[in-house]
Amino acid sequence: MRQYTFSKHIKFRKEADCLLICDCKLLRDFKVEFEFENFLNAVNKGIKENTTHTEKERLLLKDFHSMRMLSAITIRPIPSEAFQQTDRFMEQQLYHGKRPRTYEFLLEKCKENPTLFLGLYLDDELIGVIQGFPRDDYLLMSELAVDTRFRKRSFGAQLVKAFETNAKKLNYTKIKLGAEDTATLFYYSLGYKPSLFLQVPEKKQEEVINKLKKDKQEILGISLVNHLAGIELVVDSLDQTKLASLKKQFSPVSAQFLFSKDL
Repeated sequence: MRQYTFSKHIKFRKEADCLLICDCKLLRDFKVEFEFENFLNAVNKGIKENTTHTEKERLLLKDFHSMRMLSAITIRPIPSEAFQQTDRFMEQQLYHGKRPRTYEFLLEKCKENPTLFLGLYLDDELIGVIQGFPRDDYLLMSELAVDTRFRKRSFGAQLVKAFETNAKKLNYTKIKLGAEDTATLFYYSLGYKPSLFLQVPEKKQEEVINKLKKDKQEILGISLVNHLAGIELVVDSLDQTKLASLKKQFSPVSAQFLFSKDL
C-alpha cells in the first residue's frame, strides 16, 4: 500500500474561521473545516489510503489526489552507483564540511550493507537518508539526515523504523548511535536508552577514571583508539546538566550522549 504526503508546494495553516490549504505552485487556496485538522496533520506526516477514518476524510483525500496535491513517499535502499548524489545531500544537510567518516569508507560500507543505507524519497526527490554498518556485536546507526524543508513531519522516525526493520531481517539484536545535543530527545522518544561518552587523551585516562570512580560514576566500558580513551558511563536520563558538569571537570576531546536499543 503506497504512502502519500502533501507535495512540497502545499502548505496549510489555521485561520480564524477555517483551515486554509495553499497551493503555492498554482496560486490557489482551499478552505476546510476545523474538524479536519488532525487529518491534515496525518497527511503531512504521510498516510496510507486505507487509514482514513471517515467517509469525509476519504473524499477529501480523493480530492487531494485529483488536484495533484499529493506526492508518494518511499523508503528504499540507495544503490552504490547513486552514492555520490547521496553524499552531496548529506554534506548539505548534515556534514557542512565536518565529516565524521570519509566518502570512500562510507561508499565501501554501502556496497557491503546495501539494506542499511536507505533513502526517503518524495516522488523521485531524495529528502532523507539513514546509514549504518556492523560494529563488533552490534549495528551502528552512523548518520541520519532529513532535508530542512521537511523536518518535524515524522520522516526521521520513519527512516529509523525502516532501518530497525532491516536490521532485524539481518539478525542484528542491538543498534547503537551517537547523537548531537539537538537530536537526543528524538532518539529518546523512539525508545533508545542513553549513556554518556567521554573521550580523553590516553595519558589522562587513569586520572579521569579514578575521579569518576571516586564520584561513584558507573562505567559501562572503556576503549582506546588513536591514543584517545573512550569512557562510557551509565545514566538514568538525558541529564544535560551532568553532561555540562563532566565537560567542565575533565575538558574532554569530545563528550556526548550515546544511545542503544535492543531489537
